[in-house]
Amino acid sequence: ILMQFFFYFFTPLNSIQPFKNGLREGQQFGYYENGQLAGQWSYSKGIETGKEKAYYKSGEIMADSLMKDSEMVSGKIYYKNGKILMEQTSITNKKIYDKNGNVLLYFENEQMFTADKKLVNEKEFKKKYEPQILKLMEETILNEEFYSIALIIEGENLE
Repeated sequence: ILMQFFFYFFTPLNSIQPFKNGLREGQQFGYYENGQLAGQWSYSKGIETGKEKAYYKSGEIMADSLMKDSEMVSGKIYYKNGKILMEQTSITNKKIYDKNGNVLLYFENEQMFTADKKLVNEKEFKKKYEPQILKLMEETILNEEFYSIALIIEGENLE
């Protein structure tokens, strides 16, 4: 769920988004205010499809994913140091890592588990793990470099 949230959250302010017959079509590009590439993604007949990438303002890879029918099939979100923060290997399988590369949680067939394979219920997730994951995201993805982009999607219609 968090992984999906991230990828739908990302739409840069300065973007090139071609349309055909009123629908997004082809390769799309987003840029930071300084001109640095923020991301690239593609559409076919208005449906998100193919490989997508997002970058930190400094140029390091922030995320890469594979989309099919506007759903993420697989993907990774990275810390600035290149280590993986979140990884999705299929629509139902995801992992969340700490800064040292250790698995915090993994999701398998819509169930959550700790690294030592203990089942985590929704109440425990909200109380114990969600704040920890949000803190990791705030320290990396939702820092000032990405957050300025994240606010745009709430405030403007890019079409």
